[in-house]
Amino acid sequence: EQSAEAAGIDLAELGDPIATVTVPAVVGEDPEATMDVALYTLRRDGETLILNGSFTVNSEDGEQEERQLFHYLGNHGWAPHLIDSANLTRHDVLASAPTTAMTPSQSFRFRPGQTFYVYAAFAAPPADVESINVQLVDGAPMIVDVPIR
Repeated sequence: EQSAEAAGIDLAELGDPIATVTVPAVVGEDPEATMDVALYTLRRDGETLILNGSFTVNSEDGEQEERQLFHYLGNHGWAPHLIDSANLTRHDVLASAPTTAMTPSQSFRFRPGQTFYVYAAFAAPPADVESINVQLVDGAPMIVDVPIR
């Protein structure tokens, strides 16, 4: 609930994900650990697009230590991006050193089986672009033609 609140997500209105991808996760000694990465919304807010998503770690080794997303990703940060194929443009998360407009991967701690909710903000494509491709996390398949609300 804390990560949802920090990401500006109302769990009562979240609904089902638009898409979910599964990637490997680092959990103790479990070589079969995975992480489900869900995309819930991609909405236009003026000159920005706001992405809401979540990460849920799946592991059978009984590890219950709370860890940051960074650790589950093998000591790598979360760096989503968008591809506007109509205009051949890549959109990275908005940033102004030293901050970025997204949930940091080294913030909240969570356990396998719990869900960690996230947001990220990007520069919006032109108003006539109604869908875009989303790369939620490195190593995952790209989600194509995601409608922009």
